[in-house]
Amino acid sequence: MHSRFLKKRTEKHYCRRKRSWSKLLIKKAENKNKLKLPKLSWKGKCSGTIGEIERDMPFLLTQIAIDLELGLPFENALKNAAKIDSAFGRWIRCVLVEVYKKGSSINDAFSKIVRRYNSQQLKRAISQLLAIYEEGLKDVSGLRRIIKEILAEQHAKAKEFNGKLVVYSIILVTCSAVVPALFLAFTIVGGKILSLGLSAEDILLITTIGFPLLNVLIFLFIRSNMPIFLR
Repeated sequence: MHSRFLKKRTEKHYCRRKRSWSKLLIKKAENKNKLKLPKLSWKGKCSGTIGEIERDMPFLLTQIAIDLELGLPFENALKNAAKIDSAFGRWIRCVLVEVYKKGSSINDAFSKIVRRYNSQQLKRAISQLLAIYEEGLKDVSGLRRIIKEILAEQHAKAKEFNGKLVVYSIILVTCSAVVPALFLAFTIVGGKILSLGLSAEDILLITTIGFPLLNVLIFLFIRSNMPIFLR
């Protein structure tokens, strides 16, 4: 009788421990699969210029397309893209913050944040992503077509800038080498014939500060005209 009681008690204890271990394993698995989002507001750190977002779009959209082709759920594909530290990755992270922390639907979260930017490329890409999400499509040919169009547009802008860069280079060489040499020749030769009214200190300031400052301004002008995806 006593041995039967001990046996039942041991079985109950074993079942209780087994259930507790099962719950612990399930909880660990849920925590592992749970997306750890940083504490940020969508008006702050997740912001980025539209040029930076469009620069990163082809690469992250390609990753999302690959994940979807491998059979990953749409939310997991977005989570993988959000882990990448880039402007578009932070943008997707903001969408996930709206969904997981504020209770918005994916459609509302995308619509809420995409209104901040006036970009046809971004709107087309998001429309395609939402179509894949709503219809449960595994075919990402439409998304890949948008990626190719974005890359083609970036290639055209890069080619156009390369043509302008030739002119910018000529201007830079002229202002950094030819103009200072002509200025010194003019001050030396013309100073003996014409009364220029320039002292030695003025000439020194112009050659050591004025012309280098002009070169810096030219560099800044070239950089401002350079497409963001080339920086």
